Amino acid sequence: FVARCERAGEFLLLADNCGEIVLDKLFLEQMRKRFPHLHITVMVRGKEVLNDATMEDARYVGIDRVAEVISNGNAAAGTVYHMLPQEAKKRMDKADVILSKGQGNYETLCNQGFHIFYSFLCKCDLFTSRFEVPRLTGIFVEEKKKNSKIKTFLKSFFLHSKTALFKIGINKNKIEYVVKYQYAVVEIGKMALIK
Repeated sequence: FVARCERAGEFLLLADNCGEIVLDKLFLEQMRKRFPHLHITVMVRGKEVLNDATMEDARYVGIDRVAEVISNGNAAAGTVYHMLPQEAKKRMDKADVILSKGQGNYETLCNQGFHIFYSFLCKCDLFTSRFEVPRLTGIFVEEKKKNSKIKTFLKSFFLHSKTALFKIGINKNKIEYVVKYQYAVVEIGKMALIK
């Protein structure tokens, strides 16, 4: 994480809970001291959802005084790339370092082809068994960029057609992207049309 921040120009923090952003502000103040060359952006929820941080929360704690704050434009309990406004997509695409906080962000961004550092608590059996840790264990994990050609194709596919993401999963360390397009399903990984 530190090595990537030393070489990076753009840092993106995907915020989680509204209470946590007080600590995020303190963290980002230290990041600015350690890495003064970084342009730091914080992405918050576009609308209220559960207890996740919004623009109002970010301004209230003053995180906008240490970083640029943008909205993800929606009330999803996570960061769903194809639902983001164009500015938020651009920020994710050009970020050299992404720190994603919270299990909801992990669930919506994992295996999407981004190089992301995740920080969250393992709150359910699925996560405690996946990471082989007790419940409520804090996790800091790096997911390296995968299948960037497929990711680029998918971005282009979504931008130029009226498609909706149908399923993304992993099968034996191979990422499979499935897209629902009108009445057909296209499996991008194999480039096969399924009717």
